[in-house]
Amino acid sequence: MVLPGCLPRQSRLQSGTVDDWFALTERQLPAGKLYLKPGLHGFPDLPPGAASLQKLDLGEAGRVLDASGTAGLAALFTAGAGDTARAVVDHSAAALRCISLTHAHLSTEVQAGFLWEAEPGSADTVISQPPADRGTARVELEISAAARLLEGTDGRLLLLGHRDRGAKRYEKYAAALFRETRVLRRDKGLRVLECRGADPRGRDRPEPETEFEAAGFSLTAINGTYAAGKLDPGTAQLLAALGPAPDLAGREVLDAGSGYGLLALVAARAGAHVTAVDDDLAAVRSTGRNAGAAGFSDRIAAVHSDIDAALPEGQTFDTVLMNPPFHVGKGVRLDLPRAFIRRARERLEPGGELWLVANRSLPYEKLLGVFRDWTSVRDEGGFKVLRAVR
Repeated sequence: MVLPGCLPRQSRLQSGTVDDWFALTERQLPAGKLYLKPGLHGFPDLPPGAASLQKLDLGEAGRVLDASGTAGLAALFTAGAGDTARAVVDHSAAALRCISLTHAHLSTEVQAGFLWEAEPGSADTVISQPPADRGTARVELEISAAARLLEGTDGRLLLLGHRDRGAKRYEKYAAALFRETRVLRRDKGLRVLECRGADPRGRDRPEPETEFEAAGFSLTAINGTYAAGKLDPGTAQLLAALGPAPDLAGREVLDAGSGYGLLALVAARAGAHVTAVDDDLAAVRSTGRNAGAAGFSDRIAAVHSDIDAALPEGQTFDTVLMNPPFHVGKGVRLDLPRAFIRRARERLEPGGELWLVANRSLPYEKLLGVFRDWTSVRDEGGFKVLRAVR
């Protein structure tokens, strides 16, 4: 199944460079053709865990659910493992676009969602690589979800983790939910743990969401969403620069990289109509829920999108607000904020404003040369707020 909307207008296939954020690259592997793009973990190389997965003998894998975060690569490796039914679940809009192309010729079900949403008993083999960079609560949630999905079956979980990102700690957590566990591979720090005999009975199920307050709003965020449970200091500085009553009434505002939606909520409270976009489905769902709880469902549209790829051609805005991400995995990648800034300029009306916050040490000023003018409006607490005019 190819997800609708996964092939936006920028879906041209070309070798491209990171300067062309939406260009796809092809990698021909023995298992088939894999599509990748900037923003995916490991790019331009294969996703983390690929080498170890390729070396595994999956045997009769049965029904496979790939929740490995490897852009559908794990499921691709199972294509020749007997009579295998495959499904891939992922939260990233960019990854889903690549997965849909990689599996277009296979009978693979591609799902935008999360492991904990899968039906119990719907898979015989679950391949999971919980995102350790999104916190312990998210990792434990995904391992627990795999155990509940496999409970009462002869199925197995293949759990990938890196020793430098808590793999052994999470293996202990898995051992409490499965009767049998064994390490199948150790490969340059990455570990593959096989878990069988799921038995989560008597174990509390981790909560998928966190409730908290920030900027006068009662909020909910899915665990693993950026800054879930708190007001991150960068956003706090941007809000301070905008002031208690931002001049946004009647304006069309783009919140680029919305997280759980706080900037969108503040703009809506000031009278703006907001389009909030995020590559992470957890962020999009959190934003939508918070908009509804605050009574702003008619003012905030939450869109699952690789930057602005899912927005209509020609849609423009008066103001863009952003606390742009600059990490891909644990690495700092300035090509990501560069893409955010360039797309912001293209989406702004002439004379429209971009407001962004960044760590003081990051050279974002060099990226603002595409604008007519820019200025620094705040420098506090290790962060700077920049305002640019198209």
